[in-house]
Amino acid sequence: MAASGGSEAGLGMLVADAMLVVAHAGLSFILGLILVFTDQRHVGQALLISSMIVGAVGFGLCIGKASVLG
Repeated sequence: MAASGGSEAGLGMLVADAMLVVAHAGLSFILGLILVFTDQRHVGQALLISSMIVGAVGFGLCIGKASVLG
């Protein structure tokens, strides 16, 4: 797919970044929920906290990238 050069030139890359952030945060959240109810509770809690951080920082970077790209 060729870049159009218009206002949506960087939109594909922005969507790809957002999908990767969702995948990373989602998998961490699901795995954390599973592990919280096992004997590895501390690992599950760490994954739940990291999924929140990855979501906040990742989407913040996506918004920043969108503002830089115009």
